[in-house]
Amino acid sequence: MQKTSRYLFLCALIVNIDHLVSVRNPRPTLRFTFTKNDEKPKGPVVVTTEGPLQGIYRGASKVFYGIPFAEPPVGNLRWRPPQFKSSWHASGKTLLADVVPPACPQTSCLWHSPPFICVNKTSEDCLTLNIFTPSGASYFSNLPVMFFIHGGQFTTMSGGSPLWNGETLASMENVVVVTINYRLGALGFLFADEGPDAPQGNYGVMDQRFALAWVQRNIRNFGGNPDEVTIFGQSAGAQSVALHMTSAKSSSLFRRAIVESSPFAIHFKSHSEAKRLGKYLIQALGCQHDVVNCLRNASADALVTAENVVSVKVASLQVLEFFEQWGPFIDGVEVKDQPLDAFMSGNFQRKPIMMGVTTQEAQSFVYAGFLHNVSETEYRAILLATFPVHIRSVLSTYPIVSSGDQRPAFVNISTDYAFICPTRAAAKAIARRSFLFPYIWMYVFNQTVAPRFWSNITYCYGHVCHGSELPFVFNPGNNKGFELSKEEQKLSHAMQKYWANFARTGNPNTLYPAGANPRQGFNDGVTRMKFYDKYWPPFHSQTNFSVLEFKAPMGSVMYDFKTKLCDFWDGIGY
Repeated sequence: MQKTSRYLFLCALIVNIDHLVSVRNPRPTLRFTFTKNDEKPKGPVVVTTEGPLQGIYRGASKVFYGIPFAEPPVGNLRWRPPQFKSSWHASGKTLLADVVPPACPQTSCLWHSPPFICVNKTSEDCLTLNIFTPSGASYFSNLPVMFFIHGGQFTTMSGGSPLWNGETLASMENVVVVTINYRLGALGFLFADEGPDAPQGNYGVMDQRFALAWVQRNIRNFGGNPDEVTIFGQSAGAQSVALHMTSAKSSSLFRRAIVESSPFAIHFKSHSEAKRLGKYLIQALGCQHDVVNCLRNASADALVTAENVVSVKVASLQVLEFFEQWGPFIDGVEVKDQPLDAFMSGNFQRKPIMMGVTTQEAQSFVYAGFLHNVSETEYRAILLATFPVHIRSVLSTYPIVSSGDQRPAFVNISTDYAFICPTRAAAKAIARRSFLFPYIWMYVFNQTVAPRFWSNITYCYGHVCHGSELPFVFNPGNNKGFELSKEEQKLSHAMQKYWANFARTGNPNTLYPAGANPRQGFNDGVTRMKFYDKYWPPFHSQTNFSVLEFKAPMGSVMYDFKTKLCDFWDGIGY
């Protein structure tokens, strides 16, 4: 191990760096180049445990796309735990890491997603990650690492989406940003109870852990500090972060966590529910005999088609399953408990954590699911099916709206029940165990995004939909024609500062200039933080959900945010 470390260290020291190469067309296969001894590479080169990589320069950043962190999960490796990638050191080749890699096989883009983040190329050979660093990062930089897990209901999207392009965050905040692909849908989560060689599920979770372990082994050569890794994710990515926060198997792989818009009320499937969903897929594929071989010989396209066929079926009695059919299940090994239950019972890692929501999380889900007005009768019927025991109190708390169309009422109840209130419940459980120091911060994002971001998703115009905070966290610039306005830029810079501060120290308020009063805010010399100079108080259970509101031109620290409504849901349970 010491020999390997010394070898990697010496290789990192002798790497030559030169000029910009920018190739943007995704390609599904690995590409190598030979470099003569007297030639300088055409992009930044970093040596990993598997071999040298050549990335590209992008403005003030260095970018490495499509780095394989495991062997391709194809052929006999389909539905197997991820395996170490074979080395190319001895070949004398350098892997070209200069193009956005294919996404994992998936269904068509989600109906509530902006079109520009939809993937256009997929491959079952998809276990890759992307790394964004400041242009001056080196082995000695020791920068904090921000490891992002994308959302998409565990069935869509990829680490290569332009929305979470990490160039701006890395260069502006002097951090290393990592984004990953992990297996999705049936390829990532199918459980087929057909014998020991059958798919056992939770491969997507294993992929995430395997990528984190790769970062531990290699990130120092990119300028990152393996002891300062912050995992963060949105939606299904946030559920993944919460899962890792409550899993002993993940505890050594990161130090801090950020949970953005986790639908805690959507439960991971039980063993029996996962088995039932697997049977639906087997039937859709027509695998009546020799089931395991039939599954392993099916094409990725056939599996995705079968996923679509069973999308109208439910494997549990949860209405919310329609919003997330595939995903982790409680197998007692990779996933031992529902994340919310684990937080409530104290079975979580005592690490700094940020958690937050948007104010209208369910807007896109409700309006995409109900394309027509919802009548009073339909509203009552759906609530009765969802909350049969508590129907009277639920209707009293979320009464019929006078406009006639009950979709706004559905947005309110779904946002509170699925997102905001269970997030508060998790925060309160964490805060109750903050005996020595505060280590949880809560936020609410309350800023609408310009219609150009949502494109043809008109029901999000003027609303703070699920995912609205992402362009502010990453600030992807004029990527795909989307660019923040001057006011939006100011809010984005402030959020990036808080996120990066947290990744550096576990406190979003730290790194003030000498002599600054943190309760009065600060200016970092570029007038960026004058816009949003709020002191962000840590969450304490006795403060009744104190949150920092992100809103232009100026948000505020909010106390008792939805306390009455969330107390109601706490009493009913999630």
